[in-house]
Amino acid sequence: MTRVRVVVPVHERSEWLDVCLRSLELQDHPDFDVTIVDDASADPGVRAVAEAYADRYGWQLATNARREYALYSRAAGFDIADPADDELVCFVDGDDWLAHAGALRAVSNAFTDDVLLTSGGMQPVATVAARRDR
Repeated sequence: MTRVRVVVPVHERSEWLDVCLRSLELQDHPDFDVTIVDDASADPGVRAVAEAYADRYGWQLATNARREYALYSRAAGFDIADPADDELVCFVDGDDWLAHAGALRAVSNAFTDDVLLTSGGMQPVATVAARRDR
């Protein structure tokens, strides 16, 4: 199974962050880690929730010095996670969650060397073959 690096950008909404991180905590995939990027939240609960999970599981936590918005936070999380070429990166916004404990395992099993990117419900967006055909 492929290692999965999960990046969680978050701004405010600590109550949803807890739901999000709990859904990650319950994953049955044997090889994943999480990088949480707080986008300068004013809600002190965001830091408390993120630190609790990071401390419990050794997940990484970063905080933007000022509000940078989701795309910046995703890119920062990607850089911090530093995935190897054969690892997957999965973005789960802090106010979203994985619907079942097998979600990361399903993502890992669905990927082949031919898939470059998926979006939403794990539908292939681009493949290596499609890219070569351009």
